[in-house]
Amino acid sequence: MRIPIVPMGFERAKKSAMFLNYWARHYIKSFPKVQVKLSQIDEEVSPVDFVSVAIFSAGFYCFISLFMVLIMGRFSTAPFTTILTVAAVSATVAYLFVFIYVVNYPGLLIERKLRSFNRDLPYALRHLLVQVSSGVSLYDSIASIADGDYGEISKEFSKIITETQGGMEFITALEDSALKNPYPNYRNAIWQLSNASKAGADISTVIKDIVVSSTEEQKIEIKAYGSNLNFLSLMYMVMTIAMPTIGVVFLMIVSTFLGMAIPPTIFLMVLGFLVVVQYIFVGIIQAKRPVVII
Repeated sequence: MRIPIVPMGFERAKKSAMFLNYWARHYIKSFPKVQVKLSQIDEEVSPVDFVSVAIFSAGFYCFISLFMVLIMGRFSTAPFTTILTVAAVSATVAYLFVFIYVVNYPGLLIERKLRSFNRDLPYALRHLLVQVSSGVSLYDSIASIADGDYGEISKEFSKIITETQGGMEFITALEDSALKNPYPNYRNAIWQLSNASKAGADISTVIKDIVVSSTEEQKIEIKAYGSNLNFLSLMYMVMTIAMPTIGVVFLMIVSTFLGMAIPPTIFLMVLGFLVVVQYIFVGIIQAKRPVVII
């Protein structure tokens, strides 16, 4: 596993954080889903070791934050108690942010895999439909997709082929894949294939129905995204055009009546606010955009 915010490689961090296992066992009670999420992303890491790395990383950045504020405080004329308070607050914020980020990182990976499944599943199913309609067996069709370039779908189908070659029955391997996978669209498709194979039904008809269903779901996602964009556009105009404009005009009117000058830092703060808001809106739009290949 590679977590960007961990200050070193995960394996090295795990070894360095072994002394924190005692506290990690207490921390983990507050995060009962960590073990489930780690198993869902196929990471062979114990929850205790993972939480230990989270504590270690949070402590590292906490110390760095504290050290930097104290160093900068030496060149400041502020009272020592004020510097110490700022250092303590910044260190606490750094610790909480890093710890929460690392603990929730498996959930981020699951979300990325979910988007990959939703993106690639309709195209993998169309490939499967072409193969089966041409007279190729379901097993060989799945093997063909496993060797293809369908992201997480190819990886899951590779596991099915590997288990089948290892002696497991093909239908059992399909059911096992559906049971272990947390993504509803994939599970639904595999269950339908498994049930159709058991019942001896026409596989091509079943796959065709699944393809139509998954395509309709993507259309619904696109429509929902369009509706969200309308609301986000309104909020964007309010926060980046209406509020700053009205605020600056109001401030200029007030300063004129009071006979006081507007400090230049006010305009710099408004500019900084606009930059931050635009960055946040771009991130929200990208996060909500459905992953669909046209």
